[in-house]
Amino acid sequence: MRSGALPVQREASQALEERYLGQLEELGMAVTHPDLASFREAVKPVIDKWAPHRR
Repeated sequence: MRSGALPVQREASQALEERYLGQLEELGMAVTHPDLASFREAVKPVIDKWAPHRR
């Protein structure tokens, strides 16, 4: 049985991440936001090769 807690936990985690990153930026820390699309494209061959083995 699946719990409804997972979406709530994800939302809470995302909110905390935004809050803490904002606080760190206010304190002068340089926060980078990587281009995830290019990363996903770069690792796609590995995912395609190994995903069938995950079962």
